[in-house]
Amino acid sequence: MLSWAKTPLRALPVWKSARMASSVKIPATVQPHHKFSLASDGFMCLTYPASHYKIVAKFLMDHGAEQRSHVTDAIDSGITSFSIDGAPSVELFVAGSWEELHVTAENLVGETMVMGLAFAYRDFSALARHRVSEVLPPREVIT
Repeated sequence: MLSWAKTPLRALPVWKSARMASSVKIPATVQPHHKFSLASDGFMCLTYPASHYKIVAKFLMDHGAEQRSHVTDAIDSGITSFSIDGAPSVELFVAGSWEELHVTAENLVGETMVMGLAFAYRDFSALARHRVSEVLPPREVIT
């Protein structure tokens, strides 16, 4: 028998950071919308410059989404909800003071749409997972 086969194998020591689930630390002073990561619960969320609103809205409408509702504070922020097959799927949040556009999926169909958006327009500044806290009610149609 070979001499090296008789000696037991020893495992190398595992560094402390390798045993931890994540070493990412987010400072408490960070704005709340930046605290989400890919480890968060929810669906895909992209952040673009606010100037991309028309590009993103056109992409969604070209791929079958319909504008469901829109609310604004009449100063610099607004939320637009898009639906696919009648179900709310994607929400656009324009934060004018931050000069950002947040594109958040509301379900799996919306997440597929957001993935296509990320592939088509790769100049997003952040990618995370997030849940829409309250779905906007559909706008009333006046006949």
